[in-house]
Amino acid sequence: DRFGRLFVLIPALLVLGGASLGLNLVTDLTGYTLMIFFTGFGRIGNSIPPIMLADLLGPTRLGPAIGQNRFLGDIGIMVGPLVMGWIIDTYGFGGTTFLTAGLLWSGAVVVLATIREPAQRGASGSLSQGTLH
Repeated sequence: DRFGRLFVLIPALLVLGGASLGLNLVTDLTGYTLMIFFTGFGRIGNSIPPIMLADLLGPTRLGPAIGQNRFLGDIGIMVGPLVMGWIIDTYGFGGTTFLTAGLLWSGAVVVLATIREPAQRGASGSLSQGTLH
């Protein structure tokens, strides 16, 4: 919280995209292990989107928003492997790493362009609501 949610989320998305592309360059177990380490490190941002929903929406609209977030995430978990399998069959393994990196980096740009963090903490220590622009 000291530096804000975007301070964690944006680097995490960039590292995940870089690790995805890095998988195209590995030629041995050490390189693969290093890219998987960076993938794991980049996942530190996974908890940030639901927290940002709470910041943006407040308690009255939070329940449905968290449900929608989880629902869409679960659809991705079900459909993603099928899509990636088709891409591997059609374009090879490299196609999936380029697509993944592009989605992650595009996501970082969209978040930077549309999300503003809460401006301040109130007397109770809770965050004031953030905004979309």
